[in-house]
Amino acid sequence: MGFVFLIPILLILGIIPRIILHFKAENSQNIHVRYQSQLDSLTAAGVELVPSPHQVFYAQDTVQKKSRSNTSIHENLNRIPFSEADFVILQIVPGVGPTLSGRIIKFHENLGGLYDSTQLRNVYGLKPEIADLIWDFFSFESGVTNKIKINEVSQEDLLKHPYVSYG
Repeated sequence: MGFVFLIPILLILGIIPRIILHFKAENSQNIHVRYQSQLDSLTAAGVELVPSPHQVFYAQDTVQKKSRSNTSIHENLNRIPFSEADFVILQIVPGVGPTLSGRIIKFHENLGGLYDSTQLRNVYGLKPEIADLIWDFFSFESGVTNKIKINEVSQEDLLKHPYVSYG
């Protein structure tokens, strides 16, 4: 008597996954048709679709960005001098996190100040484009605050300087 109830239940359990797959395939076909019609309407409206370099489609890839002039992105930003920047303030720059911020501060302190803005590119792990972006947020003031008295400094203190290596 148990087989009478078991056989219909097994048949139902065998058929249900196929029914679910059928509905999923039908739904995905409808989504594809809607997506294709939206793309066709964009093309008909004169929007030029740009191929994405990414594996995934991003909507912003369909719009060509207008080229900006050589003005700074943050031209209305009230900049503070770079020499006054600390660990936390440096992290407002996109691409600068806690580790990189610490390296920048340590480099600046060990150097005793910056003579040229391009010296910042010598910080380990700092990409040149991020080094340039820092100057959109901070003003550069050339000046060395801690000069090393070369005849009086110990070897250990001299080796802390970023441009001196011992080999």
